[in-house]
Amino acid sequence: MKSAQIGIIGCAIAGLSAALGVAKAGHRAVIFGQPHHDLAGALQLAPNGFAALETLDCLTEMTPHLTLLNAIEIRSARTNACLSIIDHDTPHHRDYAAIGRGALVTQLYKLAQAH
Repeated sequence: MKSAQIGIIGCAIAGLSAALGVAKAGHRAVIFGQPHHDLAGALQLAPNGFAALETLDCLTEMTPHLTLLNAIEIRSARTNACLSIIDHDTPHHRDYAAIGRGALVTQLYKLAQAH
């Protein structure tokens, strides 16, 4: 198969993930835009999120930036009262973690640039 040069518009999580997928398929990704590394907030990774990182061959690079979750508390936005706790410290829920959005974008960008 002939290698192609493919343009990716956007340097957020989706665009950078697409760039890694393009590179994994043997093509050259040209990324248009600059990433924002100072993004607030975090994302929860469930088993399908871990599978996506494995598919993109970047789980090893992301692992130092992950915080494993033992539980998630659902709280009221108005009163901050705990409404529910979802326990992840069981065999069925052991593959849950959080990663900062900025850390995720920074690592994806580094990996995309390396290809």
